[in-house]
Amino acid sequence: YKISLSFETKFVDTQIVCRSVQITQVLQNLIHNAVDVLENCEEKWIKIGLQINNDSVIEISVSDSGPGIPEAIRNKIFDTLFTTKTNGKGTGLGLSISKRFIEEHYGYLKLDSSSLNTKFVIGLPLKRAMLEKNQSARVRVS
Repeated sequence: YKISLSFETKFVDTQIVCRSVQITQVLQNLIHNAVDVLENCEEKWIKIGLQINNDSVIEISVSDSGPGIPEAIRNKIFDTLFTTKTNGKGTGLGLSISKRFIEEHYGYLKLDSSSLNTKFVIGLPLKRAMLEKNQSARVRVS
């Protein structure tokens, strides 16, 4: 089946300090989850968005045309071993590991519950914000 993929950016060239393999794994997991949920949907699209907030955080969003995550399970989706996928299709590790990877980068991974569809948002500090954080940490240590 075909899925429409689009990118929406609202920023100029910038840099982050990260372990690119881990960030790639997080994005792959979010996109893979979106592809899985769209299998039985009539409308099939995934949108990747990028924007800078407060001049210190880049937000990367991954949203899809799926039905969204039911309110009853929203507080469980980042729990280790929790999955809504059928047996053999998911392990319940993807979102919990993704959240841990992002938090190790001093960022956040959250579900945007205000979205009509499913939308996850990754927030990562920009390079200058990370450098300032590390500088202030060094000052406190000495």
